[in-house]
Amino acid sequence: MVEGAAHRVIGMRRQGRYEDVIPLLGELVAFAEEHGIERAGPPAYIRHETDLGEAARAHHAGTADLEVVLPVEGSVEAQGEVGIYDLAGGPMARIIFMGPYEELEEEYRDFFAWLDRHGKRVAGPVREVFVNEPWENPGQDPVVWIYAPVE
Repeated sequence: MVEGAAHRVIGMRRQGRYEDVIPLLGELVAFAEEHGIERAGPPAYIRHETDLGEAARAHHAGTADLEVVLPVEGSVEAQGEVGIYDLAGGPMARIIFMGPYEELEEEYRDFFAWLDRHGKRVAGPVREVFVNEPWENPGQDPVVWIYAPVE
């Protein structure tokens, strides 16, 4: 259990499949670099489908809610499909995932089972924070800190 920090972020949101997350993160990081936006931490994916069955259905239908964010510092303005807003902090459970993104669903099953065993309920969208940058090195396995806000 950790206290998740609040962040000022720029973000993009689309519908698609989960394999679209890493390229979308790359787009957001490239946007920040092109516009001279100062990063205040690693980029993250906000996973709105917290029910595993719902997530599988949305993925297969291509309707998963894909939101990517990048913590920023300084004065930033929204532009086009890139918005700016505050991402709330609070009590969170955290795990660290290292491996192929295709194996992440199994990690979620184990994580959610652990939360259930310990009487914790997921209380909002889960954050996947990308510590390395696999969009710059295709085929590189991501290192992901997964945060679940809990009650």
